[in-house]
Amino acid sequence: MDIDCFNLAIQKVAYEELQMFKRSGRMVSRHYMDLKFGDACQLGKGHEFRTKIDMEQIAKLVLSWPWIGYNVSKCSLVFIPCAKCGRMLMN
Repeated sequence: MDIDCFNLAIQKVAYEELQMFKRSGRMVSRHYMDLKFGDACQLGKGHEFRTKIDMEQIAKLVLSWPWIGYNVSKCSLVFIPCAKCGRMLMN
């Protein structure tokens, strides 16, 4: 699957789940990051191949969905995808 399509699918799932939580009046318990976050953190690379992580880029990616309207730190689960060996994984 193309990376842009995968990112769009993640955003769609996150949006639909957010709407479900809002309709039910429950607190949002899960947050989904897209592959941009996994790439910025170099999650698909072994520890010996990682370079210094740009924390400003990470902060921008975490705060890039202002429409979510909830505090990510209150979520009990944060799903972080990574691309490894041509496959997309959700951790």
